[in-house]
Amino acid sequence: MALGICCSFDEATLSKCGWDTMRAYEDADLDSLIEIMRVHLGPYVVAHIGPWAQSETMLREEIPAASDDISVVTDGAQIIAFVWITLEPEWLLLEEIHVVEAARARGLGRKLMAFVEAQAERSRRSKIRLTVFAESPAVQFYARLGYTVVDETPARAQLHMEKILPPEDPHGARPDPF
Repeated sequence: MALGICCSFDEATLSKCGWDTMRAYEDADLDSLIEIMRVHLGPYVVAHIGPWAQSETMLREEIPAASDDISVVTDGAQIIAFVWITLEPEWLLLEEIHVVEAARARGLGRKLMAFVEAQAERSRRSKIRLTVFAESPAVQFYARLGYTVVDETPARAQLHMEKILPPEDPHGARPDPF
């Protein structure tokens, strides 16, 4: 189900964190997104799933088909992060989230996760699910944000994590995730 996600950061947040804009995926982004994923996931894929080339072939089909569900963050003309989310009947699935190494440690990952939570709430989903390689440092990042392991796929060395969002406040107030 397409979400039509885009541009949920205000200008102050963008400039404070050192990036220019968050925008919808464009066809010209495909190679950049695949390269970011190859750098971040390639070693895990090769170790636990198979040759990267097979995953890349699949991604070259899946990413354009999911274009309405992908947003990218840029710094000038450079993509420095992206998020890909899909609505399932009972939860929001975080398909992918990546921040390039040079853009880390500035709060961008945390802001993107807050964006994901806001999309879940906007879509009336109280649960977010994701899959991560068990040896990835991202496991600790997600745990710090309140995600817990609910299942695993040992043959692929993957953990399935989820977060139950707090009930909506009738007055619209939400705790600050930072």
